[in-house]
Amino acid sequence: YVAKFDIGGMLQLSTYYGGASDDYAYDCAIDTAENIYFYGISSSTSGIAYAGYDMSQSGGSEGFIVKLNKYGVRQWGTYNSYNASKLRCTLDAEQNLYVGCSTYSSGMAIFGFDLTFGGVNDVYITKISPSGTRIWSSYFGGSNDEGLSDIVYDKGSIYVAGSTSSTDGIN
Repeated sequence: YVAKFDIGGMLQLSTYYGGASDDYAYDCAIDTAENIYFYGISSSTSGIAYAGYDMSQSGGSEGFIVKLNKYGVRQWGTYNSYNASKLRCTLDAEQNLYVGCSTYSSGMAIFGFDLTFGGVNDVYITKISPSGTRIWSSYFGGSNDEGLSDIVYDKGSIYVAGSTSSTDGIN
């Protein structure tokens, strides 16, 4: 579900979101037009994707991203990464959405820093336009296990923090 409260604690908006299986939202961001972006994990094969760049669920648990307008009406929804965990998102000044997670799936990165999955778990970062188009996505990590703790935008840069047990691939 997604819910909006005013600063006095009064409910302004609430809606269910998902399909017939388990769906979990983990992080959300609000743009300057009050659109709501949220990211989570879904086992549902329907009820998630709508006008997105990845319309099919690969099986198991898969990351998803959704944009609702300020009234709670879905603008787009897309599956994003297979086997995702530790999900976080942030918006830049142009209202592009950056989503980060940890994953043990390969073959998801396009036009990014590192297109090759490197280990047990890698950090996966993707940039998505306000209209729902994936601009780039990249892996980050070494040959062992990486975890994502947070992703933040500030003054033209994206900062990612996390944990690693790799002795390579970080610097």
